Amino acid sequence: HEDFYKHFLESCKDVVDVIHGRHKRYSRNSFFAQKYHLDISPWVYGFILGIEWEGDLVAYTNGSEPQAPQYSGEYLYTENARNFEIFLASIGDRTIAYETEKYGTQRVVAFANWPTTCPLEFNENIKQAHHKYAKVDVNNILATDAFKAGMFASYHIYPYYPEYLLYDQETSAVENTFQEYLKLLVEHNTIPVVITEFGIPSSRGQASYEQNRALGRDQGGVSEVKQGEALVSMYQDIRSSGCAGGVVFIWQDEWFKRTWNTIPLVDLERVIFWSDYQTNEQYFGLLSFDPGTDKSICYVDGDKSDWDDSSLVLERDSCRLSVKYDLKFMYFLVEKAGFDISTDRLYIPIDTTPKSGAQQAANLGIEMSNPADFVIEINGENDSRLWVQSRYNTTTALYGNQLEHHFNQHVNRPYVDDPQFQKVFMILHELDYYCEGDIIDFWDYNYNSLDIYYSLVQTHETGKLTYGNANPTMDDFNSLADFCAGEGFVEIKLPWLLLNFADPTKMCIHDDYYENYGAEYLFIDSMHVGAGDGTTTVQMVEVPLNILPKKPEYHERLKESYYILQDYWKDK
Repeated sequence: HEDFYKHFLESCKDVVDVIHGRHKRYSRNSFFAQKYHLDISPWVYGFILGIEWEGDLVAYTNGSEPQAPQYSGEYLYTENARNFEIFLASIGDRTIAYETEKYGTQRVVAFANWPTTCPLEFNENIKQAHHKYAKVDVNNILATDAFKAGMFASYHIYPYYPEYLLYDQETSAVENTFQEYLKLLVEHNTIPVVITEFGIPSSRGQASYEQNRALGRDQGGVSEVKQGEALVSMYQDIRSSGCAGGVVFIWQDEWFKRTWNTIPLVDLERVIFWSDYQTNEQYFGLLSFDPGTDKSICYVDGDKSDWDDSSLVLERDSCRLSVKYDLKFMYFLVEKAGFDISTDRLYIPIDTTPKSGAQQAANLGIEMSNPADFVIEINGENDSRLWVQSRYNTTTALYGNQLEHHFNQHVNRPYVDDPQFQKVFMILHELDYYCEGDIIDFWDYNYNSLDIYYSLVQTHETGKLTYGNANPTMDDFNSLADFCAGEGFVEIKLPWLLLNFADPTKMCIHDDYYENYGAEYLFIDSMHVGAGDGTTTVQMVEVPLNILPKKPEYHERLKESYYILQDYWKDK
């Protein structure tokens, strides 16, 4: 398409001008202006042109008529290329020509690629399971003698998705599918292969598991220490597979990012203003942006010195409850004389939405003075969790038909005051491929029975609370720690999305899912909370909620993964 082609080429030329410090652009409406005046080209190794192309875009372009003639340019040409490869070759050739003619220099060029459009050929089972129907093969794009800098093959490869090799009888027993897949790419390509993106996020929320869980390289639910160890192991796989090198994704966390399994739950126009610990894509960085200008308002570390009476909201039944919040968490401090984390239980009910809630949690055996939407249960270091009232359970409301075969959540909707509280789960990306940890044998699968196939899902209990020290200045710091106890008290922090906040900066929560057939929004200015041991009715009080500052307050912090990678690479 002419407009698409022109826009892509102009963007490439802009980047060439930017790195040479000769780019200006002013908008007609004066809303923005760009000026790049510093020449950074001596520090720029090369260009990676394009993005992670969607498979349908590539397949449609390749299948469109008429087929384009092979490209023959001054710097790049094609042989046996498909339409999309011819398109890339033309863009690359004209980009090289632009820098050569205008600046008298060249640098290496690659075209972005990823598993969805990788050049490898897979069997029919993999094609159906992963919709693997598109290819971009840079072996079909060649350099002329006039292009002195040369080319390399660029791939963005992650260890948890998609694990194609699990569905091939010849490779299904491979323990490290990431490394084996890299070897196949190196064997296929005739130019050096660089893994220009690899990494895992140090987020609380998850989206995928790596099949070999022992390698510790899941998409989320990974501590900063595990993130660093995983980066080292992936880099070792990259080098041992014959790749020319790898680039860690990414230097810094990105609050603006989104993930498929949290997209329906947040206000996408507002995500840049708060830190969503449940969205894994925001936490791939080695540099974290933590709330607060110099330090966070609270660290869950068994030391209550960062609490004072200004946060106290309830003092009743021998319990004191304090509450505060920032751009990332809502914090709770429960004080109870003689409290012992190893023997005593505590319950902290939370009421946010006026649309639903129950005064009794039947399965927990407790009663509350107000209808609650959530209950935090502190039950030792290893069995504490957040419970959600069935009507306000996001996972059931949005994915009920995938959680249970022939189940329609809108026909079987819970009552607004249903006394059943449920565990809090996230749907994972492998929802089509796994059932209770067992791999489906796709090569023996009857694809005429897809109603059975699509009823299989995999979930992760994201409401399960992790015990530990969440203070990054301490030696025993655990970035995933949700709660920590001290003498006679316990501190807890919960990410906003876990409490169904779509935008905490404006105190925007989820409305009733069943009234709206999905996640719509509702604004609140207060919530009710309480604390008790459950032996009597847990009393709850109203807590005002104030919108957060328009300009986010944060400070930078190098993660533990940074220092692990630094230590590994310093002698390389």
